[in-house]
Amino acid sequence: MLGSEDRNVPGIDAQREMMQTHLPQGKLEIIEGAGHLMPMQTPQALAEHILRFADH
Repeated sequence: MLGSEDRNVPGIDAQREMMQTHLPQGKLEIIEGAGHLMPMQTPQALAEHILRFADH
């Protein structure tokens, strides 16, 4: 899970490349408008992503 506005971590492409190295079956989810404080900035969107993941 990555916030589209998180400037404290490498960008989306770099995150995807790093993740694929360590978790080849993983899927990077992007929450639009979220920054580094995702749980406080976009709690509903984060919860929805977590619940969808748990349903699988």
